[in-house]
Amino acid sequence: MAATEEKREYLLHWVHRHLDFRLAELNALLRMAGMDPDDAYDPQRVELGTPFMSARLTLSAKDLLTRRCVLLKGVYEVFGTGKTVDECVADVKSRSVPRIAAEHLRPGKSFSIMVQAHGRRCSLDRQNALRQRFSFLPFQGDVCLKDPDVAFWICEEYHLNGDYAAVDAAGAVAAADG
Repeated sequence: MAATEEKREYLLHWVHRHLDFRLAELNALLRMAGMDPDDAYDPQRVELGTPFMSARLTLSAKDLLTRRCVLLKGVYEVFGTGKTVDECVADVKSRSVPRIAAEHLRPGKSFSIMVQAHGRRCSLDRQNALRQRFSFLPFQGDVCLKDPDVAFWICEEYHLNGDYAAVDAAGAVAAADG
């Protein structure tokens, strides 16, 4: 039953359309998965101006959202967050490396590292520099840009004034999908 399942932190990456419908769709699907929306996220912390939102979900709720939620681009398990990339890297190092390695970095498992920025264009040089910041992870499989077994995401969000800052879990996030 969903109520007894372990909850993990996820980053919801929304399509930036139909902003007022996001939560209605999310709440309906969470209820279908047996979760109370108030246990998954804090509605007071939701900002409609951002395509990112953090939530604590069971695996069955995450799977249902991935399959059924029309307005979601992706649902990524969060391994670290921070207001800066340095803070995010430190957070990943302090809390997630053993779990990431055990669950996602096995020999024969292909991977890619994707970079997503909102509010500013991210040059290829910047994307490569961000990828290098996570080179401490013990990757063992082959790099595969098309249809990898695991896609790691580095998500950044910039505010309109151009300053780098966090919005919930989306300041700088290292997350995996797959």
